[in-house]
Amino acid sequence: MIWFRPEVINVVTWAGNPDKPVEISQSGLAHISPRKSFETWTQQVQLTSAPWKNEDFRSALQLKEEVAFAISRKATEIRILNDKLKDAYDELDAFSYNISHDLKNPLTTIKSYSAT
Repeated sequence: MIWFRPEVINVVTWAGNPDKPVEISQSGLAHISPRKSFETWTQQVQLTSAPWKNEDFRSALQLKEEVAFAISRKATEIRILNDKLKDAYDELDAFSYNISHDLKNPLTTIKSYSAT
């Protein structure tokens, strides 16, 4: 089961851009300008939801328990029905064996009288 929650778009202000390009000096050394490296940088954070609250956790756990109970109840009903079907099949099998046996005996007698 998946619990979908609505997206919440936040704007976060950071102390510096992590994607700020590194400046290469004339001597070939890479460095970051200290005066500009910690300028505020904002980022729009998407594809996240609001943090879960205790009520949300309790609701999700209660839903999980209700679904598990319903599945367990339905599985028990199916198991009982399956046992009844097996019993009915066994009775039908015994009945068909008895019918077959009871019909073979007179047919054998009729066949023996007709053969003579």
